[in-house]
Amino acid sequence: MIGFRTKWIWRIVSVLLLSITLTIPVNAQFKVIGQTDSAAILEGVNVFLEVEYESGMAGFYIDAPQGWQVRHVQLRSERGTIQRLQTQLQEDGRLFVPVGQSIKSEDQLILGMISGLDSVPSRLRFIPVVIEDRRLIERLDLAAIVQVGNRSMTVSATNQVGQFKDLTDGVLLDLPPNSALENSKSFALSLWVKTTGMGELLLSTWSGGQQDNYPVELLMDESGYLEFFRGFNSKHVSMRSQRPIADGNWHFLTLNYNPVSEWTHLFVDGEVEDSLYHSTFFPTDPATRLGIGRRLSDDDGPASRSYSGEIDQLQVSASSWNRSDVQTEMNNPASRGDFLRTFESRSNNDIPTSFSDLRFQSESIHLVAKLDDLGINVEWESHDSDIVRFELERSRDGVQFESIATLLAMQGLHSYRDIAFADGVIFYRVIPFRLSGASAPSRPMKVGVGDLEEIFTVRLEGNHPNPFNPTTTVSYTVEEAQYVRISVWDLSGQMISILVDGTQSPGFFQVPFSAEDLPSGTYFVRMESAAGIQTHQMVLTK
Repeated sequence: MIGFRTKWIWRIVSVLLLSITLTIPVNAQFKVIGQTDSAAILEGVNVFLEVEYESGMAGFYIDAPQGWQVRHVQLRSERGTIQRLQTQLQEDGRLFVPVGQSIKSEDQLILGMISGLDSVPSRLRFIPVVIEDRRLIERLDLAAIVQVGNRSMTVSATNQVGQFKDLTDGVLLDLPPNSALENSKSFALSLWVKTTGMGELLLSTWSGGQQDNYPVELLMDESGYLEFFRGFNSKHVSMRSQRPIADGNWHFLTLNYNPVSEWTHLFVDGEVEDSLYHSTFFPTDPATRLGIGRRLSDDDGPASRSYSGEIDQLQVSASSWNRSDVQTEMNNPASRGDFLRTFESRSNNDIPTSFSDLRFQSESIHLVAKLDDLGINVEWESHDSDIVRFELERSRDGVQFESIATLLAMQGLHSYRDIAFADGVIFYRVIPFRLSGASAPSRPMKVGVGDLEEIFTVRLEGNHPNPFNPTTTVSYTVEEAQYVRISVWDLSGQMISILVDGTQSPGFFQVPFSAEDLPSGTYFVRMESAAGIQTHQMVLTK
């Protein structure tokens, strides 16, 4: 149990269903909560199930792939009590979990598992056994099914993360004065976490003293959910994630505080999970130390169970972020923080590190075109496991693109045959999509078919993200060295900013644009060069 508090504010949490296959959803015994969609070889995984209908249920079978192991099965009641359930090995190799009268609707089952050696996608089934006419009936039609794709080949030798499972006393980090956390100033705190530990302290600026004020404490509760606390004069306010975080997958956590709007937002994987309005201002002293897996002081004895997972890209920014900022940080290496720990090597804190399967930027996508009598076959390779689909786009001028195909992402080669082409010059590009949205498009590929027409020697590729708030990146390509001027205009015809003004050598370029002081609306990027004038529409949403 995490350290004592004199006042707890509990919230009714709406459960987010992310991945489940049910034949008869109306009468379902379980529903899967959280996201358990990938697992490395021989790695810990937590699967979370919520009981929807317990009438007549005697127990359930766990049907796991060969080599998978079940470490524990826990039942958490709606009131918060935890009970460990026994498992019985059957002759067919499956495990049976009897529940008797102990299970009720809206209770939660937590199954701790170790993945197997196979690198192919796996399927976990949880099959209810019900009592009908005094007989035990296995209800396959009510089974909850979780598809788990192993990520055995994605460990990268280019990224290291902090390993905290052996640091039982936690770590204290010193924050520079400009990154001190306090309630009178804006701040954003973000980090990547991966853990199966529950009932553990993640980050804290609290000493543990009941009269001591503090701006931030993050912990994994006994059910695997993330909780945030802030305290003033023995009063503690809280937020909670809508889904379990301690599932063994990487999650991007962001805490954003804006004293002007008086709101604090908790983001998980780029989306708001909970928010807190401060009707009463709680002043706190600047927090210049941050505990990982511990509080600032243990004078009164152990304050909590230390964090046992992995952390990467811990950063503190002295300004608040919006949703677009959070998603940009999630898809790229940390860049906005005034304080940053990347764990690429051991420092004076002596935090152990290891290579990780966490990657940030999209890999460079290189398109190849093969022309034959049947059309143009466009091919590219991708091994980025975070990409879920690709949009292939085509253009006649290299400026205005239209989508011609959507392909599900997979590991390896992707291809599409375009039979609706015409003579002349055609451009293709690919836009990768993650769960959080579109990433930057690939560099366009030019294909010459028949007689070549006049083509642009400089192209305005567009901006990403679009819509944006308040920053975006404008991309352009220069085929031949020449003078280029890029500016931003509003709908009234007034020039807002000049982004580029000078001679450019051949290459692909990106330039940032900030609209922090501009109102929401439509704006235009204008490119002037020897090839003519090109424009692109941008939408600012605040």
